[in-house]
Amino acid sequence: LTNPARIPHSPQRSSDLNRMDMRLDAEPLSQEALELALAEEEEAVTMTPAPKPRRLTIQMIAERCLDRDEIAALSADALADRVLTFERLRLDRLSLGSMDGLEVCSGATHLHLQHNLIREVDNLEFFDRLQYLVIAHNELTGLQGISHAHALQYFDASHNHIEVADWSLLPQQLVVIELAGNPCANIDGYRASAFAALRHLMSLDEERVTIAELRTAGRGEGLPTEAEAEEEGEEEGEEEGE
Repeated sequence: LTNPARIPHSPQRSSDLNRMDMRLDAEPLSQEALELALAEEEEAVTMTPAPKPRRLTIQMIAERCLDRDEIAALSADALADRVLTFERLRLDRLSLGSMDGLEVCSGATHLHLQHNLIREVDNLEFFDRLQYLVIAHNELTGLQGISHAHALQYFDASHNHIEVADWSLLPQQLVVIELAGNPCANIDGYRASAFAALRHLMSLDEERVTIAELRTAGRGEGLPTEAEAEEEGEEEGEEEGE
């Protein structure tokens, strides 16, 4: 076994422990006070400053989508022209505070902005080809900003701070939506209201719509009954087993 006396401590940690020892020697602490003191010490050691929001630049976009040699070989004007042609953008984990600067990539079809500090969706007015938008793990409080995105089929805004899911703010042609991890996803009637409002929606929070949900939403015309669907599933299982 390792000798506890040989376990190294950082100077900061050692100082914290010394202060803790002095407090314990001065007067006996209750269990509650001891737990509180330990929590305070741990917080002081582990606390880190919040990241400072950044603004997106052409250089940042290029560094995510091109290799260094290609960037070095391009002039500033040529680099800007090259960025205009990007269709798939991975701009996650850049501490972006807004979507300012994205307008130079209005031809994009896939946009990944997860794990940033974005508070609202904007500057997408000219993204006529955008089909796939991921803006999970940000600071959104609403669903505004994408109603005009008429090519959008997949929208992921999970793990934000959205309290009300106003489906009227979303484009009608959406097929897949991810909002898990938002307060709105815990409200009664959340799924039913989504499938009723968005007539092409087929999956919400990684769970496909059921026949029962489609019927409740008034989208059951031409669908098999529950019994027919179950019978069809059994027949398919028998065919696979043969």
